[in-house]
Amino acid sequence: MSKNNNKKDNFKQLQKEWYAKLKKSGFKDIEKTEYVFVNHLHRVPKPMKEKAYLGEQPRWKIQEEYYTNARHFATNYEFPSELDAAIWTYHSEGLGCRAIAKILNDANIKIQKTKINDLIRKYAITMRKNLWLEGLEMETEQ
Repeated sequence: MSKNNNKKDNFKQLQKEWYAKLKKSGFKDIEKTEYVFVNHLHRVPKPMKEKAYLGEQPRWKIQEEYYTNARHFATNYEFPSELDAAIWTYHSEGLGCRAIAKILNDANIKIQKTKINDLIRKYAITMRKNLWLEGLEMETEQ
C-alpha cells in the first residue's frame, strides 16, 4: 500500500510542478474553462457553481426544465418551415444532431449536422427570448 501511495504522491508533486511551469509560461489549458456546462446550450459561470447560481437545483433538474420548455416551444411557435419544426421537435425530445441528421437523411432530406446545430442554437435563443417576454407579460398582469 505504501508503495502505491508513494507513487501517487510523487505523481501529484510532479504534476503540481509542471502545472506551475505551464502557468508561468502563459499556457492556457483549453480543457479548463471558466464555465461549467449544464448542456450544450446553457453555461453557468464557475464562480457561481450550480448551488449558488441555480438555487440548489441539480443539473438534471435544469435539463428537465430546458426540455420541458423546448417541447412547449415546439408546439406553440410558428416555425418558418416544416423542416425547422421537425428538427426542433426531435431536439426537444432529446435527440442529438447526429441522430436528427440520420433520421432526416434516411427520409431523403439531405442536411448536415452543422446546419442542424445552427438551427437548434437559433431557436434556443428565440425560445429564451419568448420565455422572458412571457415572464414580463405575467408580471405586468399581476
